Amino acid sequence: PFIILDQKSFEDESDTIGTDDFNGGKLAGEHLKELGHKEVVVVVPSKMTVNIQNRLKGFQSIYSENVTVLETSLSKEGGKKIVPRLVETKATGIFALNDELAFGLYYGLKELDKKIPEDYSIIGYDNVDMCEYVSPTLTTIAQPIYELGQQTAEMLLKRINEPTEEWHNKKLPVNIIKRFSTTHA
Repeated sequence: PFIILDQKSFEDESDTIGTDDFNGGKLAGEHLKELGHKEVVVVVPSKMTVNIQNRLKGFQSIYSENVTVLETSLSKEGGKKIVPRLVETKATGIFALNDELAFGLYYGLKELDKKIPEDYSIIGYDNVDMCEYVSPTLTTIAQPIYELGQQTAEMLLKRINEPTEEWHNKKLPVNIIKRFSTTHA
């Protein structure tokens, strides 16, 4: 028995569990829209998994126009390397599809003497521990990591005990953690 964690492409072949990535992207878009950002950038990995594609779709459900999508590697280095292309846009709001990308953006923007959130509001995704240690602290979409692990283990134990049971697909909610990397446009 096995459980597919954080991917949606195996729903008809096994039990799956993940988070509501579409809503996570939507929450990020709503936050930047509420702050008055008209031009925005979404920083995505070159090879998007299904869950990351859903984050982008959720964001685009709020921003259907004036969105620039920039592709890079899914790392701090990728975030840093994309900054020269980012500053060529008119964007004031940035959605990084994970916190690692956001940390790279921080570094790259600082090298160009750009300030967060004065010049660019940034939202990350995941709510890793480092979000509270960067300055300014990172606004991000939080995934319930502990609950995800706990419920995955419970699903696996249930599957072991009931191997012929129908497949189950669980989606856990996400929420936005508003810190100091975003402000009004």
